[in-house]
Formats: sequence, C-alpha cells, structure tokens
Amino acid sequence: MVVKFYHPGSEWTPVRDPQSPSMWTPLSREHTRKYFHTQGRAISSVRNPVVHDGPIGFWGEWEAETEFWMSKNTKPIAQRSRNQLPSRVHVPIRPCMPPTGELQNTDPCVFGNEFIYSLCKQRRKNGSETYLSRLIPGDVVLFGSYFKDESRHGRFMLDTVFVVGGKIPYRRDHSHQDKGVVERVPDWYFPLTIDRILDEDLEFTLYTGATYENPVNGMFSFFPCLTEGSRAKYHGFRRPSFLSPSLSSLFDSSQNQGSKGYYNSVSPYKVWTEITADLTERSEPLSLGINAFV
Repeated sequence: MVVKFYHPGSEWTPVRDPQSPSMWTPLSREHTRKYFHTQGRAISSVRNPVVHDGPIGFWGEWEAETEFWMSKNTKPIAQRSRNQLPSRVHVPIRPCMPPTGELQNTDPCVFGNEFIYSLCKQRRKNGSETYLSRLIPGDVVLFGSYFKDESRHGRFMLDTVFVVGGKIPYRRDHSHQDKGVVERVPDWYFPLTIDRILDEDLEFTLYTGATYENPVNGMFSFFPCLTEGSRAKYHGFRRPSFLSPSLSSLFDSSQNQGSKGYYNSVSPYKVWTEITADLTERSEPLSLGINAFV
C-alpha cells in the first residue's frame, strides 16, 4: 500500500522576536516544518549511488528545541500559500531531560539510525484504530504538505518517504519497560515523542523505517536533501512535488489534510522508484538522505 499523509506545512516562525531561540512547540500550536543543516548520510542516486557522509540540508519535523541562523534567501517563505525557500536554518538539540507541560510530539522522526513513525493519525478522536495502525513491511508512507502553486493549483509537497521496515505495538504507560521499544529507539526519543502521548493506556504501533543497509522489497526510507556546502547551509530548496504523468495522480491535490491509502491501484515499488529517479535526475538534482544525526 502507498499512503499519502498530510501534515501541516508552514515553516516554523517565532511567536515574537524573529531572533529568539526555537523553544519546544506547545501542544496549543500547530506542527510546523523546519529546514535543517546537520551531520548525516545521503546517496546521489539509486542506480549509481555515491555515499556522502557529512553535512546535509533537508526539510523535516523536530518540535523540540533547536539552534538556528537566518538563511541568505532574499524572499522568505510565504506562510501557507506558496512553497518557498526557508527563512531559517535549524540544528536540532537533543532532549536531555523530560520536559513539563503539554508539548507537541515529533512524528515522523528521521533522526537517528532508523526513521520512526509511532503515533500520528493512528487513532481517531473517539479512540478507535485507523488503518495507519495496521501497516505492514513494504508499505510506503509519503509524508508531505498541501500548498497552492503560482497558478493556485493544489499540490502535495514531499518531505519524507517512509518505507515500513518493522513494527512494535506499544502503550505509553509500559513503553519505558517494554524491551522491544527500549532496545529499538534512542533514549532521547522517549521525551521527544512517546512521552508526549496524552492517552497512556491506548495501544499504538511503532514503525521503524527500512534502511539503506536493510531495505524491504528493494526500498529504503529517505528524505530529499542537499549535500553541496553553501547551498545546503544557507539557502536550502523548495520541497519537491512531481509533475510527471505517472506521479501526477498522487501529487495533484484537492485534499489538504488527513491521509489517503492506495491499496491496490498503485505499486509501492513503482512509486518509490519513480520518486527516487525524479529527485536525483532533475535539472537541479536532490540527494536521498538516509540518516540524520542529532
């Protein structure tokens, strides 16, 4: 199955002072995207991969604290209306102690040795399960956001391709003692995401992403990224959409929230292959980020 998963797409901005530090996002505020520059690993393409170990730049989610600097882009992002270049460049700060208060979780998380998706939209407001709690290895989740392009046409803008590798059922109230969870996730992931769950006794599914070293059905999880020095560090890139006829049905968007699962009408491997080829073969190619470190 291929899932198109919408999450809020606005770039993070401070509430008051434009130069103020990026504090943890409170639960009362919507999720946002941030452009990051951090150490990581990426490959140049699937067909002829050249592995890059070093600084990379990419869009993602990190609701905990960050350090940031202003980008060198002259036209800051226009909130919600157009998909533009970043106004700030972030470096994530690893949570070192459990924070207090009701704070936003980070889901999916692309930092660490494996991508993790463990919470969002797996339960309805009444507590019942959705199909997102029953994914299987080899399913592909496309995480992205809705934007209108210059012609006011709705587009789905991609930030993360999550290929399901493994799955662990868990509950927040038992997670710190759950050997399967403890052995699979970094220590900092608990305060970042699991401890943010408000319903302690509800069961969720913690999915780990297929990796470059251990792919599933020939696929691995990745995020579009830059490896070139000054462009990655100071300018960034627009989150990609896809106009090729074979992908337009997925990325042409009248929907702007929620998720949509394509069960039998689309081949996960075909979609994954076409996305990786499009990203790495366009006139200004993007690399495929396979790890980001914090």
